[in-house]
Amino acid sequence: MASQISITSTLPLNDRTSIPQFGFGTCASATCTQSALCALKQGYIHLDTAQIYKNEAETGQAIAQSKVAHDRIFVCSKLWEDMYTRQGAVDGVSQSLQKLGLKQIDLYLIHNPRPGPKARHESWLGLQDCVEKGWVRSIGVSNWSPAHIEQLMKEDGVNILPAVNQVEFHPWQQQRELTKYCKEKGIVVVAYSPLTQGKRLGDKVIAQMAEKYARTPAQVVLRWCLQKGVVIIPKSDKESRIVENKGIFDWELKDDDVEVIDRLDEGQKGNVGEWDPKMPNPTVAMHERKQDPSHQSSITLERSANPTNNGLWRPNIQVLHIPGEADDDGLVNTEESARHVPGVLNMHMADRLDHICGRPRLRGRHSDGPFMLGGIDQRDGDGWVSWLTSFDGLKRW
Repeated sequence: MASQISITSTLPLNDRTSIPQFGFGTCASATCTQSALCALKQGYIHLDTAQIYKNEAETGQAIAQSKVAHDRIFVCSKLWEDMYTRQGAVDGVSQSLQKLGLKQIDLYLIHNPRPGPKARHESWLGLQDCVEKGWVRSIGVSNWSPAHIEQLMKEDGVNILPAVNQVEFHPWQQQRELTKYCKEKGIVVVAYSPLTQGKRLGDKVIAQMAEKYARTPAQVVLRWCLQKGVVIIPKSDKESRIVENKGIFDWELKDDDVEVIDRLDEGQKGNVGEWDPKMPNPTVAMHERKQDPSHQSSITLERSANPTNNGLWRPNIQVLHIPGEADDDGLVNTEESARHVPGVLNMHMADRLDHICGRPRLRGRHSDGPFMLGGIDQRDGDGWVSWLTSFDGLKRW
């Protein structure tokens, strides 16, 4: 029965290992060591960190201070896109091991698919090397669509299927197509932001369920996630909520109530983050442009009057073009094109950009200082590539 799930329950992975179904996330934690230590003392046995979170060392400190044996704690970390080469992946895992103070990491993921198929392939080969070295037990991906996984498995030298795919998942974004695919392939779905960062916990349906079961809205949502068969990694820096979030194991939602919550699904519209698995691949788009000798590769930066809730400008009004030649990886080399950028475009919020959009892929310097562009790209009707970027770092035009 579903009620038999406990804080130490595991799900089998396709590599004959297993993963605890309940974990603790550390993304954007302001007190990572303290919070992770609190979680471990409360019986959590699964910690999720990443290079880009810049808290692997703090997570390792929590493990050391907990006095819990390392082999009783499951640790997941993730490779960031500035190390998406075969050797870069090996170096990245080595750095993570050192920061975490571990001899082996239970699960290591490629954090996103953005740099393109070549980078995904090379970094995956590097993670396979780390499995052979015994540095990593299982490997997987995060924010990948079925198309990304299918493409990877056709590449030369790929002999390990991703064990997990970590994506945003909650009642308002149920990733139905993706979870169906993963289930068919034996890939476990790990849900980040299962509590929608608190943004949807006031939903009337969830409130009614909370009253019915004498639980909190957060507990109802987390219990629903468990009964959908996914791994969850809720995050909090408050001890009271860390305790609250684990109160989901001595009861269960009735099947009829699970179905009621199922009907809350809004698909991509329900996302609290910016990731969209159906966005065009940026490298493919640039290669298409490169193959047409009559066109020069360019980037169009656009913005609209109102930012979205997650802090991104949606494309609307054309502001400028940055001409440049696409390299072999299909991306424009802005180092050669920086002179075309007006000095007023000067972004200083690099850390903010890292957390919202991921580290910017277009970099360069201008006489007035560094500039960065980053985010998710898409093709417009005029053939230009449009970029979404963090509005917090934009000066007045």
